[in-house]
Amino acid sequence: MVGCSGDDAPFLKNPISEETLKLLFDVSNSNSLENSLEILIQTSKSNSGRSNLASKAILPAILNILQSQTSLLDHHILSLCFKLLRNLCAGEILNQNLFLQFDGVVIVVSTILRSEVVSDLMLVRWGLQVLANVSLAGKQYQKAIWEELFPLGFLSLARIGTKEVSDPLCMVIYVCCDGNPQWFRELYSHNGLPVVVEIVRTASSGSIMKSKVE
Repeated sequence: MVGCSGDDAPFLKNPISEETLKLLFDVSNSNSLENSLEILIQTSKSNSGRSNLASKAILPAILNILQSQTSLLDHHILSLCFKLLRNLCAGEILNQNLFLQFDGVVIVVSTILRSEVVSDLMLVRWGLQVLANVSLAGKQYQKAIWEELFPLGFLSLARIGTKEVSDPLCMVIYVCCDGNPQWFRELYSHNGLPVVVEIVRTASSGSIMKSKVE
């Protein structure tokens, strides 16, 4: 049986599978979930590190953690998971494939749209950065993101109304619409225009505030 340090007790109110914990502990040479994630984040900052972690199927394990923490989310662990996913999906096609294969889009979107997560702007930002990195992998990945978020998901995120969220949100929308006339038309249709309005409102608000402080 895989043991967990006392420090991990608050994070495991919804149990994470022993198989997932064992994999993370073995690869990181650690016996704490928090420490394991921090070590793997550092490893995933290099191309060789991302490739190595892809070969060990770390990404599905992180998605398993997000699914396990269904209602009692610890925001620190969640932030580490998002940062690791973001790094893993930065130009590493095997990880991007695993993300799609194991329903990463659905898992990340459902997590960042939960009310208790939406209140934490940086968590939403990091979750959107994960999706932005995945969207760069190509049309198949963009399709999964667009179909999951358009229009209501995009609108909910745009209504948060902060630069921290708007920047990665715009990145996701831009990558999806670039070279795709159909989605561009959808964005400026009756369903999509409210998203555009909220994004413009946020950008305008930021410009006004900047002029005030300058």
